[in-house]
Amino acid sequence: MKKIFISVVLCTVFFTPAAHVSSPAYNDILAQVNTPLLNNTANRRDNIILACKKINQTVLSPGSVFSFNQKVGVRTKAYGFKSAPAFVDGRVADSVGGGICQVSSTLYYACLLSDLEIVSRTGHSMCPDYLEKPGLDATVSWGVIDYRFKNNTSHPVKILSWVEGKKVYVKIEGTKANDNTVTMETKTLSTTPYRIIYKDNPNLEPGQTKIVQPPFTGYVSETYRLITDKNGVVISRRLETKDSYQKSDEIIERGPPSENTPKTLS
Repeated sequence: MKKIFISVVLCTVFFTPAAHVSSPAYNDILAQVNTPLLNNTANRRDNIILACKKINQTVLSPGSVFSFNQKVGVRTKAYGFKSAPAFVDGRVADSVGGGICQVSSTLYYACLLSDLEIVSRTGHSMCPDYLEKPGLDATVSWGVIDYRFKNNTSHPVKILSWVEGKKVYVKIEGTKANDNTVTMETKTLSTTPYRIIYKDNPNLEPGQTKIVQPPFTGYVSETYRLITDKNGVVISRRLETKDSYQKSDEIIERGPPSENTPKTLS
């Protein structure tokens, strides 16, 4: 099983130098999270930066609903998106706009920690490796699957999103109504390990190998939103989602046999 992680940090906003400074209308940082850019390509990074720019500085008044698809728009080359790896029919394949689900997932996790109301969220077919555990992702697909949340507070909230170094950041500013803290708890009900499959490729050098399909462990999981008061007492624990992620076998192409060529696993 691959080791994956996420962390909560404070840092300077990448796009607008003054965007990290809270204005009087946004007294508090409701949540700030980041996710790592793993095995990243230039096109995927460019797609993520573009999606972050499109949602950055978005302000939601009380009762307003945010739509990721509406805000980011159609993912076509004409609108600046590029072809990059994405989940397609249970495998990783190039798709225009590939990678922007990392932005919607990072935003989703920030919304959970901000205790905002989730209106519409769908998990990926496979569990993304940029999150620390299952159940914290939100996939999007233009015209098919949207991620939406509602500002259920009594004050405006503002989304800040950017890419800095090898991480994607989302911060949500607003006004806290209390001293409660939100944490997410994931309960893994089952796992399905992936296999490693070798396929011969005569165009490779003897003993040379090339990964053509990365591996993903399958999960069935439940995710709970926990509300803790200022004294550390859990005052609410509710089921947020139940997810089923399929496994994906690692496929490795190899050149002609040599002494060090591994055997095919079945």
